[in-house]
Amino acid sequence: ASFFGASYVSLPLQEARSATEISLRLKTHRADALLLLAAGNTDYCLVVLEAGALRVRINLGAGESELSSPPRLRLDDLFWHEVKISRNTAEMILTIDNIHTT
Repeated sequence: ASFFGASYVSLPLQEARSATEISLRLKTHRADALLLLAAGNTDYCLVVLEAGALRVRINLGAGESELSSPPRLRLDDLFWHEVKISRNTAEMILTIDNIHTT
């Protein structure tokens, strides 16, 4: 799917799992953008660009945790970037372009 400006997709999710994997492929010139919001009544996963850096904020009931892209890596450069967010119980991994892992 391609999104321009204020476009979005809404999908209802019913089943909670202990392991989740989210993959995104993006190309943008925008330094600040909401890329993904998955939210329930209390739990959420928020993926945003802030000043060209990728930030993942997640709360699964134990307080908010945050993962960020490496310093000086900008994703607002109009090149294609692949982002993978993996969660297995309390462990989270953020991988960008199959090179940068947090």
